[in-house]
Amino acid sequence: MKTVLSLVLAIAGTVAVAVEQRPPTREEVEKMTPQERKAAIMEIALRKYGGPTTKPGTGEGTIKIVNSQKAISTKSLPEAVTGFTGRFHYSVEILDGTPVTVETATQRLSEIKANAAVYIVSEKAIPRILVSPEEGWAIVNASSLRDGAKDDAEAESRLAKEVIRALCFVGGLGQGSGMAVMRPVNYSMDLDSIQGTHVMGDAAKRFALVMPSFGLQPKVVKNYRTACQEGWAPAPTNDIQRAIW
Repeated sequence: MKTVLSLVLAIAGTVAVAVEQRPPTREEVEKMTPQERKAAIMEIALRKYGGPTTKPGTGEGTIKIVNSQKAISTKSLPEAVTGFTGRFHYSVEILDGTPVTVETATQRLSEIKANAAVYIVSEKAIPRILVSPEEGWAIVNASSLRDGAKDDAEAESRLAKEVIRALCFVGGLGQGSGMAVMRPVNYSMDLDSIQGTHVMGDAAKRFALVMPSFGLQPKVVKNYRTACQEGWAPAPTNDIQRAIW
């Protein structure tokens, strides 16, 4: 009797799990909020593909954005940088630091443990942006970005765009590369007409030629099922991945 009872409970548990894990019906999806619908789609993808996983040995090196000024707020920077890292998978960190000069910029790379860097300063005597592509750094001058800005929000937007431009310059992209954010900018106000900081996928090919010279490699992120098919998936960490494994 005990054995039969255990079997019944086991079957009931299996059915409950199956019901809990079934995909939602069309009627259920139509009743969901946009956030709930997105979560449901992600959950279905997780069950089918096992979620994203990073290939071991990729993602080496770090680009650091070092802010040493208070002329313009950097609160818009994280969103712009997230768009860059989400598209190209290089490791980029934003931090506060002490000011640099053209003479100290290269030396500072080793001090802050960066493979490449964008320094944000506020100086009256230097141009809006300086780039040393051979050394892997750029300097963005926030002081000049303030010129003619109608308000703080416009200045912040200019700074975010110029930092992304600096990252692209360091990575080997130049003006006229076909991307809106990299079109020629003669004056700070020219940045205002650039819509967003989106970087096109073709940039990855150029980055792949230049970034390795600084010790930078993008993370290779794929779903767990694909990683298994390609033969490099790490050991599974949950039941879904174990089933795929």
